[in-house]
Order: sequence, then C-alpha cells, then structure tokens
Amino acid sequence: MDSPTSDSEYTDFRRTTPPESEASVEHDDTIPPDHEYRTLVLCFDGTGDQFDEDNSNIVNFFSMLKKDDPKKQLVYYQVGLLPKSNHQQVPFAYKMYSRDDPTGWKQSTAFKKAFSIDVDIELLGVWETVGSVGMIPKRLPFTTSNTHVRYFRHALALDEHRVRFKPNFWNRPTPEELHLTADTDHTPNPNSTRRTRLKAKETTRDWERRHDGGEYETDIEEVWFAGSHCDVGGGAVRNEVRNSLARIPLRWMVRQCFILKTGILFHRELFKVIGMDPDSLYPEVRARPPAVTKTKEYSPEVKYLQPRSGNGKGHTLVDTSDFVSEEEEDLADALSPVNDMLKILPAWWILEWIPQKVKYQGDDDEWVNQLLINRGRGRRIPRQEIDGVRIHRSVKLRMDNKKLHYKPKAQWNLDATVWVG
Repeated sequence: MDSPTSDSEYTDFRRTTPPESEASVEHDDTIPPDHEYRTLVLCFDGTGDQFDEDNSNIVNFFSMLKKDDPKKQLVYYQVGLLPKSNHQQVPFAYKMYSRDDPTGWKQSTAFKKAFSIDVDIELLGVWETVGSVGMIPKRLPFTTSNTHVRYFRHALALDEHRVRFKPNFWNRPTPEELHLTADTDHTPNPNSTRRTRLKAKETTRDWERRHDGGEYETDIEEVWFAGSHCDVGGGAVRNEVRNSLARIPLRWMVRQCFILKTGILFHRELFKVIGMDPDSLYPEVRARPPAVTKTKEYSPEVKYLQPRSGNGKGHTLVDTSDFVSEEEEDLADALSPVNDMLKILPAWWILEWIPQKVKYQGDDDEWVNQLLINRGRGRRIPRQEIDGVRIHRSVKLRMDNKKLHYKPKAQWNLDATVWVG
C-alpha cells in the first residue's frame, strides 16, 4: 500500500508556485542558442488532455519550447500530418494503410509518394503509450519497423494495473515477418546509405525499409518509472502542486533531448520550473551526481529567476531563491503519492472482472492473443532475462523510504534491473 505523503515530510524543501503554461518570457534566451537546421517539433497529447488546470507532460514540454521564431523552430500542438488541403484524403489513406497484405503495402507506397513528404525523425519521445481504446489491427504498413526514426525513448509506469491500459512497447519483428516474402520489383536507390539486398525474395521488414526510404537502425530505450499511467504521462495533479511523480519522467525526456543532440530549442528560464538546472545540460550534458536520500545532504545556495505574469504584458522575471537541486527535486517528486485510478475511481474495477481480449509480444517475439480476467494484476515486463529492465533511479528512492512501504505493481525481476538516471 502506498501511503499519501504530507507536507511535513518536505519541511526541508522550499516552495515555489509554478508559472503559467505560456512560455512567452521577456528577455529570455534559449538553449541551445541555435541549431544548424530548422527544427520541427510535433506534440500529440493523449485522449482528453489539453491546456487546463492539470497539464500533461506533453503540455509542460510544449510550454518550454521556443515558439517565436518559426524560421529556426516550428512547433505544433495538434493532430494531423497531412497538408490542410488534403484532409479529404484521410478516409482513403486509412483504408490503404489498414490492408495487411502485399496489395495494401503497394497501395500505401503509392499514396506516400503522391501525397506525403518523407521526414526523418531525429527523436520520437513518448510517455505511456497504451492500447486502451478500440481494437487495434495486428499489422499496418510502415508501423512495425519505421526506419525513419533515429532515436526512440519511452517512459513507462510501474504501477499502472488496469487491463485497458496495457503498454504499447516498441514492436520487434516476429519470426513470421522475418520469413514472409514480398515482390522485389524495384530499382535500387544509388544515393541510399543502406546496403541493398540483391535477393529474389526479401522479408517484410526489408520490403518496408526499401519503400519507406529510412536510413536508421532505431536506437531504442524504454525506461520504467514509479507511478500509474497519469503519474508518468502527467495530468494527475493540479498545476499549482509543485512536486509530483510526473516531473521525473518529464526531466528525463528533456535530458534525452540534449544527450541525443536533437537541437530542440528550449527557453532557458523555464528549466527551474520543472526542477532542472539548464547549465547541467548545455553546452555539455553533465554526469548526474549521486542521488540524494535525505534533504540535508545537499542544499546549494543558488538564486534563480522565475517567470511570473504581470500587468497583462506577458511575463516578467522576478528574483527567487527557492529552487533546490535536481537531486533534491527527484527525492521530493519520488515520494509523492501514486494516483491509482482503481482506488480513485472504483468503477474501473468492473472491467477488471470482465474477460478482456489482450494482445502482447512474448519473449520469443511471437504475438499472443489472450482472454484475460485481469483482477488488477500488475503489468508484464517483457524480455527481462534477455534485455534486462531499465528502471529510473528515483524508483529506488521510493522503495527505500520506510514510511511508504512501496513495492512496484509490475511483474519485475529485481535481478534483471539496470538502473538509469
């Protein structure tokens, strides 16, 4: 059982009130200050999430981005990748993409060439992607092995245990896909950086790589954090609440943007709002100090400027001295309550006792279809013995706290743990 934390547990932490979501800070500079290329950032939120009193991590991430110079960085917070004039093509496009056969793949390729612009994705970062709504087809062209994505980063929740919120991991090719053949009527691209396979037959993954034009073997990292679905993706607590579990995966994702040198431009003065020191990320990403287990271990004398609204003219900068280190913020956030929806809204239990169709990829890479009565059981973490389990170090802070008696709900083998920061 997770015990709710109280303000008395954080007596050594100084409090701040977060600013408004809009990031129009006067006289603000950005990090990195510039980038060789124009950066395009697309932000897609979950069902029902938007700018409101309990913002998701997508909204918080979006709020930090530089948005006033579209020649350097263009930022979207909306759904839809087709040009505005092509909205009438959506039903046709989906019909083509939903065909799970060679004809569907060929039609999808033709549609891509006619109506789409190939875009190499430097970073695909997601918080808690789940298959909670509707019946998702087994296979869609260009979705299993999209080689346009260079880096994939996924933050996952150890304590989400609703049957309708099973995690959607990065899919691995099945043995069937590796041996499924397709026609090879094509002309090799002389400019391609990938080696062309000169065989009479090829695998499904090879076929997709040829036709999507991708050039990357995707670098994949999926990391687990304490909390439920909305504790990792955000949106569980009101904006005026300083500490929450969701801030930890938000900081992790922002740090990944700098580690991977994506060139995404952030407002410098908004880092302390999420509990980060911008100087620790740029011009070089510093190695993280050891985790703080007690607040008295580390109390830097640092003053920061925090944006606050004033006089209806955007934001002004005011002097504050109540920012603490990221390590102390990690501790306070790690000890924040888990928002378990099976406790908050018991009506969710109805689905836990009704047989539900679930689908997951086994350790042998085969897809398993199962009729399951979940009964609130924790998530299954795949391939633990093969790949290990990447767990954020803040989880250990929570587990070591004697007052919380915290034990993650996920089916996790401690011996397979790889701690990450």
